[in-house]
Amino acid sequence: MLDDETVSFGIREARFDADTGFWLNGRISRSKASACTAMVGVGTAVPLRVWERRLETLKRVGVNGIRAAHNPPDPAFLDLCDRMGSW
Repeated sequence: MLDDETVSFGIREARFDADTGFWLNGRISRSKASACTAMVGVGTAVPLRVWERRLETLKRVGVNGIRAAHNPPDPAFLDLCDRMGSW
């Protein structure tokens, strides 16, 4: 074997219904999103554990969607979101 790569991803069912709204994986889902555009006191090179703590807090208060900023997010941040789920 010359190369091997494991990529984690989830396949979801999503649909819109005019009467009931947005459905995700067979359940009605309401968007509770947050914009994560700045890490005050940390700068732009944010350690992954800082993001992990922020995502833990956001999940605890019911956030289920993230707007990462105006620029493409760090791939490590996206992997963390995949591992933690509900984004």
